[in-house]
Amino acid sequence: MGKLNNLLENKRYLVVLDDLWTQQAWDDFEKAFPNGKSGSKIMLTSRNERLAAYADPRSQPVVPEMLSEKESWDLFCSRTFNNADPPGDFLKT
Repeated sequence: MGKLNNLLENKRYLVVLDDLWTQQAWDDFEKAFPNGKSGSKIMLTSRNERLAAYADPRSQPVVPEMLSEKESWDLFCSRTFNNADPPGDFLKT
């Protein structure tokens, strides 16, 4: 983590930490980031709303809406079948 801290020192940066679960994980990562230049940001995603408040008590967490069953299926099909309908035998399984 020290190498990352040295690399980012005196630089502006945007770091995205995806799917953190515990305060300990945040504590471990936080040490790697210097108090960067103005404009530097760290964004984290987590299903643990308390973790967001712990990481930055001044921030306002963004909680996205869940997809409906139809929206989930449409997204799955668009990614899996390149926006086409699934093959007929796919639905049988």
